[in-house]
Amino acid sequence: MAARPPPDSELCKRILELDPAVRVALFVEGDEITAFAESDRANPVLTREQALKTRIGYWVRIVTEIAMQTDKLFGATEYVSVVHKGLKMVTLPLSSTRSLGLSLDRSADADFIIAKIAAVLGITARA
Repeated sequence: MAARPPPDSELCKRILELDPAVRVALFVEGDEITAFAESDRANPVLTREQALKTRIGYWVRIVTEIAMQTDKLFGATEYVSVVHKGLKMVTLPLSSTRSLGLSLDRSADADFIIAKIAAVLGITARA
């Protein structure tokens, strides 16, 4: 019998442990954050603010949908990165309705972290 994959909340914690540059890891289904974990350095705002969780869930869905609209022209979207002054926000589309969202240190190498996530946890963008 195949082993059951760990719950998303456990995967989020494991993603945080993979690299110190990861501030937040979350899964979004539709517009809703279904699981998340925050590092102590992230000033745990998602834990405190439901309205922000709702906005981030919506943002991840919209950004991913927009990126996926160009898939037929350029190939499948691997990830979307938005760089702010103090951090990077990265989303990986896992299916048409599900994404992995990451908040990273601004100086972080998103390609390297995504490769670690794929190698260690088997989480990859949809093909």
